[in-house]
Amino acid sequence: MAHVENLRRHFPAVRYITYLNTGNSGALPDATVEAVGDILKLQLEQGRGSSERPGLAETASALRQELSHVFSASPQSFSLVSGVAQAASTVLWGLDLMEGDEILLTRLNHQDILLPAFIQKQRRGVKLRYIDGTLPADALVRELTNHLTARTKIIMLPQVSYSTGHRLPVEQVIEAASRNGVPVFVDGGHAAGAEEVALDAMKPDFYAVSGHKWLCGPDGTGFLYMDNSWIDRLQLTHMDRSLLAYSQAYDDAGHYLPASYAQRFDSSITDLPKWTAFLKTLQFMRVTVGFDYSYTHVHGLSGELIDSLLDLSGVKVLTPREARAGIVSFQMTNSVAKKFVREATARQIDLGWIPSVDAVRVSMGVYNNSGDIERVVKLIQELNTRGQ
Repeated sequence: MAHVENLRRHFPAVRYITYLNTGNSGALPDATVEAVGDILKLQLEQGRGSSERPGLAETASALRQELSHVFSASPQSFSLVSGVAQAASTVLWGLDLMEGDEILLTRLNHQDILLPAFIQKQRRGVKLRYIDGTLPADALVRELTNHLTARTKIIMLPQVSYSTGHRLPVEQVIEAASRNGVPVFVDGGHAAGAEEVALDAMKPDFYAVSGHKWLCGPDGTGFLYMDNSWIDRLQLTHMDRSLLAYSQAYDDAGHYLPASYAQRFDSSITDLPKWTAFLKTLQFMRVTVGFDYSYTHVHGLSGELIDSLLDLSGVKVLTPREARAGIVSFQMTNSVAKKFVREATARQIDLGWIPSVDAVRVSMGVYNNSGDIERVVKLIQELNTRGQ
């Protein structure tokens, strides 16, 4: 407990509210804000001209190295993007999809995956097929395998459901898909930072993360990992000078040479303060917090909450204890979730509301403690007593 109490000093937001909405946005550590301030001060005093471009290149390289340490993959496999939605769009537009081709999804997918897939349906005539992501691991893999056809071009699924907190068996899915020659895109937005992710062991074709959740980075940061075999197979969908092999790697005849690794799929890397802040945040999380500690602590808190909820009347827990990460979702059998979240907000408890399943979502971060869990439980007990 001493470590978490020390860590809380670095997350000012938790001094004022019970911050249990990391699944929406993680609390910002002071190191992130300090990094932005330092860069902006430097630009204010020294200008942004010739000094910024080398700074961006150095920052992007250091960020890929940091991602390599945290997620156990080659730094050349990471492109820097604004989040999962952009990563999904990059991959889907980069594939040679044709009318009648199929994208296989789950009912638990976040809109950051669904909306880019909807565009493919509208613009390219691609068919969208769905499986039930809440099935037990073996049944889910069987269901998925039964849905594969000769026209299935990609499987897209979350590692952890944003709505129910289910931790899906992505490793078994990747293995089954590989046997059938179908690539897999894993949405790691609600897993990365909440549980260990070793990409060299998982072996997805694509893995995407939005950096502002459990990684506690600034908005508009994230990454797309891709297996090296896809770097030359995936078509480019945008290009600017920062994505070239070197700054003058083009001519007026329309020839250009993109970077030889996943950098060619970066979003336009022009915001030095933002990317520096993401780098400093990851370094803070790795060195000061300790990712191993974060994984253990978050998993422990989610289990603690589930155990407490199971002892309460008027509550239906949606998140399976044996397949969870940092999210616990539950329904109020005698009330509506939105009303409960409104009551919590009035008491300075920040929770999520999931309309699609009318559920309360509690998403624990490394800065939370048992006292935060107790406040949620006591609110449920209070409302039960009042008959609400």
